[in-house]
Amino acid sequence: MNLQGCNLQQSLTGDDVRLLQAELALLNLVVPDDERTARSSALPRSRWSSSFQAQHALPSNSVVDAATAAAMNPAVYAQSPTFTVSGRIYNGLSACVGGLNIRVVDENAGPDVLLGTAVTDSQGIYSVQYPSAAALQQGKAAPNIQVRAFVDGKLVGASAARYDATATETLDIVVPNAAAAALPSEYATLTSSIAGYHYGRLTDLQETDDRSDITYLANKTGWDARAVTLAALPGQFSARTAAAGEAATPIAPTFFLCTVSRRTACERGHPLWH
Repeated sequence: MNLQGCNLQQSLTGDDVRLLQAELALLNLVVPDDERTARSSALPRSRWSSSFQAQHALPSNSVVDAATAAAMNPAVYAQSPTFTVSGRIYNGLSACVGGLNIRVVDENAGPDVLLGTAVTDSQGIYSVQYPSAAALQQGKAAPNIQVRAFVDGKLVGASAARYDATATETLDIVVPNAAAAALPSEYATLTSSIAGYHYGRLTDLQETDDRSDITYLANKTGWDARAVTLAALPGQFSARTAAAGEAATPIAPTFFLCTVSRRTACERGHPLWH
């Protein structure tokens, strides 16, 4: 808990005391009904001393001072239920929603509190687990969450706010089309997906009687095999433009990328890269 400039002791009442009582309940320290109703901090001295302060080598004085509050915080976090929020990122112009940084915040009248982070997978799916104690320490019974998506630190989209969130929530994010240019390129998304299953150079990929690199990666990543091939060919073509031992600089792979992708895009009937 966060003390507001004073220690909590017997005979005090108010919201800080109510928060203290809620945290004690998480720690299985029972507060009598009459005290909870009155929002009083007149805690049973013997129970408080033996059950918490004594266990943490603190003075058994039934007073919640700075040292006691500091010891309570990690204990409350450890005992508080874990909440989960999951969802998916969408955009009307681009399917490249993998690798986005996700932040889940608890909205307040003051500054928002960061609850947890994640990174979307290649399909734009995320899942974040966070401790409910963060909301409790703001004096709330449940968090008021919002999920936000970032690319290189820039906000590109946010979910609707979910007030009084339950233990399991689903919140999707639709990235506005105006922010589509900030999303990763399709080539970057493709090569990032491949990197999860292939640790060598793209130029080393083969599709022969003895090796089925392209087929394997297409099935593992979910990408079209032609797209995986397109990631490998530019580097291979570039390497062939300068024979071994020659001083000539090979033609850059980006030249072949543009050439091959244009032909492939025409065959498929839609642009492959943006």
